[in-house]
Amino acid sequence: MLIKFTYFVNIVMSTTFKKQLHRTRKIAGLSMDELVAKTGHMISKNAISRYERGVMLPSSRNLELLSNALGVTPDFLVQENNISITNIEFRKKYRLTLKDENRIKEKLCQLAEHYLDIETLLVIEDKHDLSFFYGLSHEYNSDIIAQSIRLQWNLGTSPIHSIYDLFEVHDIRMVEFDEINGFDGLSGFVNDRFPFIVINSNMTVERKRFTAAHELAHLLLYQNDIPRKEELCNAIARKFLLPPEEFIKRIGKNRNGIFIEELIVIQKIFGISIRAMLYCARESGVISNNHFLRLKRTFQENEELARCIDKERYVSKEYPMRFHNLVLKALSMELISKVKASELLQYNQNAPEEKFTYL
Repeated sequence: MLIKFTYFVNIVMSTTFKKQLHRTRKIAGLSMDELVAKTGHMISKNAISRYERGVMLPSSRNLELLSNALGVTPDFLVQENNISITNIEFRKKYRLTLKDENRIKEKLCQLAEHYLDIETLLVIEDKHDLSFFYGLSHEYNSDIIAQSIRLQWNLGTSPIHSIYDLFEVHDIRMVEFDEINGFDGLSGFVNDRFPFIVINSNMTVERKRFTAAHELAHLLLYQNDIPRKEELCNAIARKFLLPPEEFIKRIGKNRNGIFIEELIVIQKIFGISIRAMLYCARESGVISNNHFLRLKRTFQENEELARCIDKERYVSKEYPMRFHNLVLKALSMELISKVKASELLQYNQNAPEEKFTYL
């Protein structure tokens, strides 16, 4: 009986361990050869291959070597997870390598697992309310879609102070990754149920806000096979951030020319970039298509002007806070330790005390 039980435990551990090792190695962006080097060549490539195929479990010594090389705890590598990420799609413009795509996916799976673990500990019920929109999705009209979101969330036509906070209030899980240039963001569902949006932290605040609104449009339209979906999502993002009626109210119609200072004022209020406002101006009838093309070409050719409009001018920052606050709540309820909280929030393990001030 003991032999059978031990065999069963080994099978379960082998299945869990192979997935976690493979995922963690991918997140670190390491090949098997590179992982071998990080262990000081104390573990062979053949052994790592056998671990990842689930045909062998490491000794306690090798488990510690692997965890140190990957920057995680030994417990992390044997924890079971049941996370699946669905309906995500990397935009063609990103031109990411397959290695980068896999690394981002695995990174997301790891964070999603931590996120849902904390929510389970705190017995938080998911109440995201995106289903209100699905009846309108056949319209494929950016004005109708942007207006319907603002109407559902009682936003009127006012500026949105924080996109991240707004989305997190409506149970859309916001995540930031420190990622390479060329990747703005993505969205999808965890376990076919929990909506999330990932944003590259290395962007200006206006670009973060636009990307978040663009990915919200993808979440709403994920069930639909729409021609030129990227263009539609861009238009929805612009009109969600800056309702056309508000833009016209501030800038007027049928303009022969616009001073950049006028657009900077709107950028400071609505947190939308000047480049995006050029599209708003054309779509709202403020300028003609020829005028739009002329201005766009000017921005592309005038480097000094491009540097000017690329400066971050929106007064507020955007940070995802929901996960951070849930971890602190779990810590205050003594559901997790300070060491665990530090690990989840990626704090330095040597100084957890200075990060937590309990009142």
